[in-house]
Amino acid sequence: MVNGSRAFGGQLTTPSAPSSVAGSLAADAPEFIPGQPLEARLRAPQASRSRRLPKSQAQDISTRTHEDITNGHYECVICTNEVLPNSKVWSCKTCWSVLHLSCVKKWSKNEVSTHQQRATENGELPPPRQWRCPGCNLPKKEVPESYTCWCAKEQDPRPIPRLPHSCGQSCSKSRPGCPHPCTSVCHAGPCPPCSHMGPSVACFCGSEASSRRCLDTNYENGWSCGKVCGDLLPCGIHMCPKSCHEGLCMSCDVPIESRCYCGRVQKSIPCSEKEDERESQLEGDSWNGSFDCHHTETRYYDCGDHSYEITCSPQHLEPKHCPYSPDVVTECPCGKTPISVLLSEPRKSCSAPVPHCQEKCQKKLACG
Repeated sequence: MVNGSRAFGGQLTTPSAPSSVAGSLAADAPEFIPGQPLEARLRAPQASRSRRLPKSQAQDISTRTHEDITNGHYECVICTNEVLPNSKVWSCKTCWSVLHLSCVKKWSKNEVSTHQQRATENGELPPPRQWRCPGCNLPKKEVPESYTCWCAKEQDPRPIPRLPHSCGQSCSKSRPGCPHPCTSVCHAGPCPPCSHMGPSVACFCGSEASSRRCLDTNYENGWSCGKVCGDLLPCGIHMCPKSCHEGLCMSCDVPIESRCYCGRVQKSIPCSEKEDERESQLEGDSWNGSFDCHHTETRYYDCGDHSYEITCSPQHLEPKHCPYSPDVVTECPCGKTPISVLLSEPRKSCSAPVPHCQEKCQKKLACG
């Protein structure tokens, strides 16, 4: 008896454990096995317990996705549960998020029905079947229905170690701007850059051709060799002075000495502004005019009495024949009656009046 109370007289089969072990809870406490001493359980090798690997630090999306799904670190953004190697999944081809197929089916169908219901309530036409990916919020047209491998060659693919949801075949997807299909094994995420050599591609001017890595080959826009183009310009006389360039050559800017058709103006103009060459002649002078100076002048017919106004046009040694000459005007103004019928004697000069008949004119007016 101690202080009037009974003392426990039994003995423990093992010495008491330190309070830090026996008197506290621990998440990593060893499994209890009846009849096994505490020390044996405390001395159980720590390495025997499975240790969870950390999240993947790989540089590319494909490797990170494969490793995180294999090691139980990948979560579905809809239900926040783990996406496992034996889960049926769907992958967004824009943001490459991987989701449970059952989750994304419900998500997409709920969104489609919600949009259609709103349209019906507002008296609008039902919108097309469209929903948004919860990973990137971008619109999608096709509602997920089946579970396929990453490259979509197989439906319900069999599990492959360390390549979850892969069919194990070559990916074979086409890549934008590349003629070679992807040679990697069926994988998550975007296809890696092409490692093949591209075909021989000529430069813009066609003087050189080269073969580069497919990744560095610009199939759409081509490339420049940097040399002078040298193609014949639209003028048909001069060569293109620019370095090898895309598209058609520019208009010719080579300055040339030119004279207008009437001969009043002589100046240097770009070759592209030169018009059709036309021969001009004056007493003691002749030239090929190549542009219009827009000057208006008065010129006389061969009669010396009648004249006309004309804008810059070729000069001729012989003036134009007068349109009022008796040999030109042989009928009345309406053209119905010959002048020989209206006059007893023929007109002797271009200044003589032209007689009129008594018929109705009947020519079309300016209105047509």
